[in-house]
Amino acid sequence: MPPDPKTRLTLTFPNLQVTSVEKIGEGWDNEAFLVNNTIVFRLPKERALHYASEQAEHTRVEIGLLGAMKDKLPVTIPDIMYVSPDSAFYGYTYLPGSQLSTDGVLRTKAERHNFIKTWVETAVAIERSISPQEATQIGLVPFPHNEYRLKRLREAITSGVLDDSLTKLAEYTANEYMAHWNSARQLVVHGDLGLGNWVYNPDKCTYAVIDWSDACIAPQEFQMYRLLNDLPDEIELITRLYQEATSHEINRQLIYLCGNRSILSVIGAEVTKNGPASILLEEKISQLRAWALLQGWPTMA
Repeated sequence: MPPDPKTRLTLTFPNLQVTSVEKIGEGWDNEAFLVNNTIVFRLPKERALHYASEQAEHTRVEIGLLGAMKDKLPVTIPDIMYVSPDSAFYGYTYLPGSQLSTDGVLRTKAERHNFIKTWVETAVAIERSISPQEATQIGLVPFPHNEYRLKRLREAITSGVLDDSLTKLAEYTANEYMAHWNSARQLVVHGDLGLGNWVYNPDKCTYAVIDWSDACIAPQEFQMYRLLNDLPDEIELITRLYQEATSHEINRQLIYLCGNRSILSVIGAEVTKNGPASILLEEKISQLRAWALLQGWPTMA
C-alpha cells in the first residue's frame, strides 16, 4: 500500500515543505491533491501501480506535450513545477476557478457562445501548435482504444438490453465508425475537452484547460463530440466557427458516431460486468436515446 499523499510527496520532494493537502478530484487511475493551496499533484492510485513503467512513460509524454504548447494557446494550461524522479507524476501551479461543468457557470446563451468561441480557438491552436509528426517524436500516439471500445460496443449489441431502434443504431455504428474515422484528418487533440476539464476564473475572466492525460492523435470530430455531449444544442455554432477558422469541413456523422461508440462501449462493459440490473446501465441507455434524438436517428422521434 502506498504511503499517504503528504508522506509520499515529502519523500519524493525533500525540498517541498508540505503544510496542507486537500483532495480535489479523482479519476480512474489518479487522485488530484491541492498542496499548500498553490500546487496540484495528480498521484497514481494503488491499483494503477502494477503498470508503473507505462504510467511513467505516459506522464513523460504529457509533460513533453505541455512544454511544446507553452504560450501557444489562448487559454492557460498547467505550468509544471515538480516531476517525480521516475516521472510517474508531477505537480503544477494551481489554476483557481470553477469547472464549467458546475451548474450555473454557463448560465446564459451569451456566456455559452463566448465559451464556444474560446473552445474553437483553443482546439485550432492545439492542432496548429504541434503537428502529428512532431507529437509522435515526443511519444504521443494515435487514440489507442478504438478496438477495445468497439469490442465492448458489440457486447452491448448481443446483450439484449437495447430495443430494436438502439440495436440498429449500434449495428450502424459498428459498421461505419472506423471508415469515417480513418478518412478524417488526424490531428493532435486534448482528448477530453468537455466542460469538466475547463476552469473559469471570474476574477480575471480567464479560462484554463486541465487534465491532458488523454491527449492523442485523432480527428477533430472526436474532440467535438466531448463538447456536444455537454452542449447538445450547439452543433451548428461549434462546426460553423471551426470551419470558418480552418476552412476544413467537419464530418458531423463522425461526431455522432464517436458519441454512439463511447456510450455503447460503456453499456457493453457495464452489462458484461454487472448484468442488466444496473443503475449506470439505465442512465447510459437513457443517454443513448437522447444522443440518438440529437442525430435524428429514425424511429427515435
